[in-house]
Amino acid sequence: GTGAWSLTGDVAVDSILLFNEGTLRTSGRAVTTKYLRSDGNATRTLELGASNITITANTWRPYPNSYPTSNPQPLWTAARNLTLDAGTSTINLTGSQVDVFLEGPGSIAFNEVVFSAVAGASTIRHWTDQNGFEPTVSFTRLNLLNRTLLEGSFTIDELELHGGQQYRFQSGETFTLGNLIANGDCQGTVDLSGTAAANPAIFSAAGPITADYTSLRAISATGGGTFTANNTIDLGNNSGWTLNDRPNETFFWIGDNGNWNNPNNWSFSS
Repeated sequence: GTGAWSLTGDVAVDSILLFNEGTLRTSGRAVTTKYLRSDGNATRTLELGASNITITANTWRPYPNSYPTSNPQPLWTAARNLTLDAGTSTINLTGSQVDVFLEGPGSIAFNEVVFSAVAGASTIRHWTDQNGFEPTVSFTRLNLLNRTLLEGSFTIDELELHGGQQYRFQSGETFTLGNLIANGDCQGTVDLSGTAAANPAIFSAAGPITADYTSLRAISATGGGTFTANNTIDLGNNSGWTLNDRPNETFFWIGDNGNWNNPNNWSFSS
């Protein structure tokens, strides 16, 4: 119904937390659930305050390559008739194969969202409904620790990406950034690419953007800000960046029968 619910304690749900109508105030309490879903046509208000929302499931696919709308997604949010007050909340998705599914007309403004599994592959997806509508989506902070595909245009005040991971951005879509943290190292670059090599994804920023130890392919930079990638590998079809190549270095193998990817098995001298 159209009533309101306010949590007075922490809540743990062993399956799905489904919010379809009325007002839900989490009141800064911790919420743990396998799946969190809010959709339908009813008027809904979700106030998250300072709550930590932990979502633990992976996306479940009933058969290979199943249609996204038939898959239970760990986080499914419809903007239609939804008022979301994200406050200072954090939504932490802990699974290694998770999808965030966003659909319907309207806007969805998250505070902090974290994909915290360091292995796996995930997706944040806009979905165009049967009437041709898709939501306007923003994040105060988005921290992606595993390989991630971003489909649709997003506004992200701070986007943090990690070395040794691959991030794909839908070609032709615009990603408006306030700040980008993408600092790899010689052991693991941050790989950024558009989904189609011939059609760049668009990064837009008003201020300076700097990345280190990255590889770039089909990423176009615009918006008035300066874009600099240091120690980078240019894989082609990038524009608007100052790309500073990684310097050539000579390494000597001292690891005998050790693992190739162990840095202790390499040296600058013979």
